[in-house]
Amino acid sequence: YKDHYTLEVTRRHELTSALAIPFGVLSLLLGALVVVAKEIHIPLDDWKIIQLAAVVASLVAVSATTYFLFRSYFNYEYGYVPTPLEIKSYRDGLFAYYVSTGLTKDVAIKTAEDETLEYIDSEYATHTHRNTANNDKKSAFLHRANGALILSVVFTVLAGVPYLARSIVS
Repeated sequence: YKDHYTLEVTRRHELTSALAIPFGVLSLLLGALVVVAKEIHIPLDDWKIIQLAAVVASLVAVSATTYFLFRSYFNYEYGYVPTPLEIKSYRDGLFAYYVSTGLTKDVAIKTAEDETLEYIDSEYATHTHRNTANNDKKSAFLHRANGALILSVVFTVLAGVPYLARSIVS
């Protein structure tokens, strides 16, 4: 349980770190779209209509990317195992209880230790299950964000080609 718990905590940090690159690319795309969109003026010829359609499609994909990135970052409640002090307090409380029921010190220590280990295993299992489910959701949203980001890049390139062609000609 402990190893799997540690794996999921590490996976959480890796998933959160993986959000940095899509956010950076998204910023660059928005800048490029602003530059391209500023150059689309009425009257619209065929190339400008294609360019405008590509800008709109890219903005839709950028919006989807933004939504998925935020969904992969926010609204997750991760579970954490008790701290060593909490575990010690739990064990000491059990020990005091068992001594008060008339068990010998050795039997009370053994019983408290056994129940504490069961408690810790239960906590690891509970929080690992929750963290795994959160990481799976987070990973799915990150995957969708990357897919939408790829579409954003494609549409931004499509919008940028006529812009570059007009810039070179002029």
